[in-house]
Amino acid sequence: MANYYNVIESQKALESLLMKKMTEFEKQLKASIPGSNVSVAGLYDEFSCFKDHVWSILSLLRQQISDLNQVVDNIEMRHRRKYLLFNGVPEEPNEDLSNSISDICNNKLGIRDVTKDKIIACHRLGKHSEGKHRPVLVRFVDLNLKTAVWKKKASLKGSSFVLSEFLTHQRQSLFLLARKRLGMKNCWTLDGNIIVKLPDGTRHRIDTEESLSKLTVNTDVAAEAPSSGNQDSSSGYNSKPKRAVRAKK
Repeated sequence: MANYYNVIESQKALESLLMKKMTEFEKQLKASIPGSNVSVAGLYDEFSCFKDHVWSILSLLRQQISDLNQVVDNIEMRHRRKYLLFNGVPEEPNEDLSNSISDICNNKLGIRDVTKDKIIACHRLGKHSEGKHRPVLVRFVDLNLKTAVWKKKASLKGSSFVLSEFLTHQRQSLFLLARKRLGMKNCWTLDGNIIVKLPDGTRHRIDTEESLSKLTVNTDVAAEAPSSGNQDSSSGYNSKPKRAVRAKK
């Protein structure tokens, strides 16, 4: 909450400064008539200085908002880590989703520990649409069981089911952008983190579009056509680019 109030205070200070400076500038401009001691050139210099000052404040404000947004996103993602999305589950009248999910985990993923009583929450997302199956949001009784299910998602390859993490809107948008730039096989998620693999084989975690752009500025990878398979997300990753190894003399 402290970050939030810092943003609000910065905004109020900026508005106050703008009003004060603009009023002063207007008064001086009106006074800069023939015979006045205040020159137009001097006013221009003052205004240029003022403009630079305003831009620096706006830049700081944008950074504060970005930092605050990242904090909120991290908090929301920590909560969403407890959930998984099951896509492709057929919709039926009076359906028992907990039973359907446990059947998928038992028969498709080979995890016999998943029973109806191990599922805390289970419901579909979005409005019903004819001909489409809404994704099913599932929360298991503990994080260990959720992780075990997630690690077996590759077993669904070739079936009508697709398992995915419940990403925030911000991370989902970034994930789709990364796949567009690097291809589906080179992007995956792990505990809400977005991992990308570059052509040189290095793996990196990204959290903003800027971090993605820095990694892909010299990368030219054609996006691949969508497939029903899931990329293995159990691989490790580096949060920073690997340094080139110098040859020993």
